[in-house]
Formats: sequence, structure tokens, C-alpha cells
Amino acid sequence: MAKQTLLEIVQEILSDMTSDPVNSITDTVEAGQVAQIVKRTFLNLTNDRIWPSTKRLFRLTSSADGARPTHMRIEEDVLEVSMVQYDVRKNVADPIDYTEIPYLTQEEFIVKVMGRDPSQSNMMTVMDYNGTPLIVQTDAAPSCYTSFDDVHLVFDSFNSAVESTLQNSKTQVYGVVAPTWTMEDGFIPDMPAKFFPYLVNEAKSAAFIKLKEVFSQKDEQASTRQKSWLSRKKSRIDGQTRYPDYGRKGSGTGRYRRAGYHNNSFTG
Repeated sequence: MAKQTLLEIVQEILSDMTSDPVNSITDTVEAGQVAQIVKRTFLNLTNDRIWPSTKRLFRLTSSADGARPTHMRIEEDVLEVSMVQYDVRKNVADPIDYTEIPYLTQEEFIVKVMGRDPSQSNMMTVMDYNGTPLIVQTDAAPSCYTSFDDVHLVFDSFNSAVESTLQNSKTQVYGVVAPTWTMEDGFIPDMPAKFFPYLVNEAKSAAFIKLKEVFSQKDEQASTRQKSWLSRKKSRIDGQTRYPDYGRKGSGTGRYRRAGYHNNSFTG
């Protein structure tokens, strides 16, 4: 099945409900209601899965706070951080040197930074936003990070000879960003084409119940079949489903997820 615009999905659902035809989702109150149901169904689906199209590169936001030079913020639309890199070059004239920064659990991070001697000239005590003191190194690029509040990534060091705080422009992060929704006729939901039948059938079943107060067994059965098929075929290319590394010691990589975000990983 090819991808459909929001208007085409709404038209299909209205047709099956024997409702008045429309040329825009704004033509009738019912068309607008169906469009809202499609939106809610789409957002529910994205809470359960990661679409390949939602994985992208982005940057962290600098704290710009001299009291917390190693804190950086992840924006609200970021659902998962899979890889964090930082430009560790010491001179602007040198080639860009993005180096992957591994993730540590909160416990591992605390053990590492609190094992330092705060009296040393290259150490600085900073207070996390929750009031916890952390001893960060001031003469080296970051070597690890964690998060205590699901909003900020906290790194263990920065080079004060190069920068006063870690910089947005020096970050390169790969992860999952929440898909956007536009309530317009031509909007195409950001999801693989093979999921559109499932989206349409789920929305159609919900529309029958909410707007017609009728249970559509046929659409419910179609939705169940589609869900079962998709659970067996998660990747576009057979054999390409991957199992991620969750920042285990020795892996050399890190991974951070926002709390409360559950998903199944789709690759390809």
C-alpha cells in the first residue's frame, strides 16, 4: 500500500462510514473529528515503535552557565539518544575531531567523578540541578556522560583553555526525534508505507465506535491481522533487525533513553 495523505485517509474512513464526501478535512465537523482520530491513532502507534525516519542527527543545547559547564540539555522532542560525539580538538585551526563519548549509569558516573581530589587545580566542583555535587575535570575534553533528570546530559570534564562551557556547535548526536503532525489535507504521516493499512484500520475502528457508536468487527479483524504481520516483519530487509548495545562496559558506545518511553526498534 502506498503512503496516503491525511485527506485521503479521512475520505476513505468517511466513505466506509457512509458519511458525506469531502474535498477537505475542514469541509464538515465529522471530517475534522475523523482527522483528530487519525492523529491520535498515529501518535499512539509512534509511542510503541521507532520509525527509521525519526532517527536523525541533532545537537545538544549548551547550558551557557559557568557554574555548570559540563551540563547540556536535550530538547523536548528528543525521545532517545543513541550516540553522542564531541569535537575534542584543542585548536580551532585543527581538523574537526568528533569523538564518541560513552554513556555511564548514574552510579558509575558518580563513582568516577567523586573519586577525584577536589583540591587539585584541574578539578572543579559543580552542583547538579538536583543539588548533588559533582567533581569535574577542567583541562580535558569529555570522556563520559550520564543523566540525572531526563533533561540534561552531564559530562565529566571540559577543557577550560578552549571553552568556558561545553558548546552546542561541537556536539553531534544521533537518536530518535518525535515525529511531527500537521493538520492539513496534504500532510503525510511520517511512517513506513507498510504501516499505513494498520493506521487506517485502527483509526477506522476508533471512528466507528466514537462517531457511529458501532463496533466494526471487520476493521478490527483487519487491524489485528496487520499488527500480527508487522510484529513478525519489523525490518524492510529480512535479517536486519538489530539488538542495541545499552552502554555496557567495554562497548565503547553509549545509549540513553528518556524515561517512560517504551518502544520496539525498527531498522532498515
